[in-house]
Amino acid sequence: MNSVQKYFDYKSTKQWDDAYDKFFEDAFALTFGNLAKRLIGREEVSSDTVEIINSAKIVRDNLVHRFTKETAELIYSEEGRNQLVSNCENAVALFEACHNEIENIVKVKFENLGIDARAWSERIEQGMQSLVKVSHVK
Repeated sequence: MNSVQKYFDYKSTKQWDDAYDKFFEDAFALTFGNLAKRLIGREEVSSDTVEIINSAKIVRDNLVHRFTKETAELIYSEEGRNQLVSNCENAVALFEACHNEIENIVKVKFENLGIDARAWSERIEQGMQSLVKVSHVK
């Protein structure tokens, strides 16, 4: 988090909000591979975490670029469908492990920056709710 220092390092809430918005705008523009590269080069990322991130990237790339093309014929048999389901369940488990590893890194980073993770999460949730228009169908 290079562009977002401790909240109290900013002279005003506006400066903090601007840095916060810029940080996430830049981060959301990155591909998964570029996000992984940023994480992998950091000293707080263990070799086990690097392995999980790299594996998740390989599986993600396969799902996005080749999975449907290379496995299309599997839908025509029960055994093939079971294999597809198993492959997808394994991918989900790997992505969850990757997510948990990254969450642990973020938790430590938040603590080091003096950010209350619960307050942060609440702020994110409030922001997301303000973006979602809820319509009630009767």
